[in-house]
Amino acid sequence: MLMEGKIMATVPTEEMPDKIRLAKLWNAYEMQEKELEKAKERIKELEKALEERDALIQTLKETLDARDDKIRELEVKLAQVEKEHAKCPERISALEKEVKTERERFAKLYALAEELEADIKKARKEIEARDKWFKENIDVLRRFAKALEERLKIIEGEEKV
Repeated sequence: MLMEGKIMATVPTEEMPDKIRLAKLWNAYEMQEKELEKAKERIKELEKALEERDALIQTLKETLDARDDKIRELEVKLAQVEKEHAKCPERISALEKEVKTERERFAKLYALAEELEADIKKARKEIEARDKWFKENIDVLRRFAKALEERLKIIEGEEKV
């Protein structure tokens, strides 16, 4: 039997006086009470630790579920993006054809614009040449117009007579 860290010799109960036997029993009872209290405290500590771990496990499960949901969401988005990406080569090909067609149209329009520009330059030169001739010959034309008026007057005068 252990008593406060000391080993007691086992003595038959008949030989021990009642007081000593009661004192030993009381000491044993107190030690068991202390051990029981320590055990109860340890149980409380372990239960508290268990509750904390259960709470931690629950939190981790919720976090894991949230992560799994996010992963599923991202997988769905990835599938959509891959589906759209699969359409890209067709769309790119169609856009390249459109660009080629528009470039051809632009080239035709550019050629037409250059042709029109050349026609405009030619027309301006012709107008400048006409204006130059007109300026050089305006006096002659005015004199000719005046001469015609005089001739008409003369003709009209002869007819009156």
